[in-house]
Parts: sequence; C-alpha cells; structure tokens
Amino acid sequence: MKMRILLIGVFALAMMSCGTNHKTTGPKSEENTQAQTAAKKEMRQVIFFTPSTDELYEISVRDGEENATMSVIDEFETNAQEFANSNGISNLSTSFVTDKIVVVKLKDGREFRVERDMDSNLCGAIFNNGEKEPLIVKGVRLPLEYSKLAHEFFNVSEQ
Repeated sequence: MKMRILLIGVFALAMMSCGTNHKTTGPKSEENTQAQTAAKKEMRQVIFFTPSTDELYEISVRDGEENATMSVIDEFETNAQEFANSNGISNLSTSFVTDKIVVVKLKDGREFRVERDMDSNLCGAIFNNGEKEPLIVKGVRLPLEYSKLAHEFFNVSEQ
C-alpha cells in the first residue's frame, strides 16, 4: 500500500512538473524560435582573408624570414583575431580563409569574388550582410577600425 501511494505521489509530482514546465517554457520557446529565425534572416559576417601557410613559406624564402611582408601579416592576424574575439556585435560571424578566390553570396543569388594575390591584395576583410554589396577592406587595420567599419556597415550602434 505504501509503495502504491509513493508511486502515485511521484507520478502526480511528475505530471504537475511537466504541466508547469510546459506552460512556462511554451511562450519562451516560441520567442526563442522567432529570435533564431530573425537572427538567421539578418546575416552579419566578416571574412578575413590571408595567405596560406605555403604562401607564407614562399614569402619567407623569397624575402627572408624577417621581412616587412611577414610583419604586416603577423599584425593583420593579431588585429583581426582581437576584433573577432571582442567585436561587441550580436550575431556576427567571423572567419579566416586562405583561399586565393573568396566568393561571397548574397541572398538574392548574386556572387561577389575577391581575388587575393601576393602583391596588392595580400590580406584584408570582407564585411557581408547578405543584402547589399559587401565592403572589402584591403590591408591591415587596427581592431578599433574593424569595429568602427563593422558598426557602420551593419548599421549597429556602438556600445
């Protein structure tokens, strides 16, 4: 008899708990789904392009290990990573690529291509929101400059 009462009590508590959780998380789940859908619609991405390991090796062989180009690349990667870690913009995706040609696709199907070369377009950043033509920034910028560009491009107020 005690076992049956205990099981009924546990079952009743479980049912109450399920009902309560369902009621309190139901609207939140709908809100979260709406927020996730809105976030998916609003694309914010910054793609940093930089030489591959093989290209860096080629530069070091050609110009010596301690040359201006290698210093620029080191500074670029440091500044880009600092921006990526502390940009202060919600739903912003950052990535680093070493491809010679970077293709950025917009929601309407248009494509923009950025061709990276070893002379004039060695490193930089592509700001893309999926709607308008991407902003392409060549060369090295300070993290604060990347942040300012991102806030302006994505039309986000600075915090």
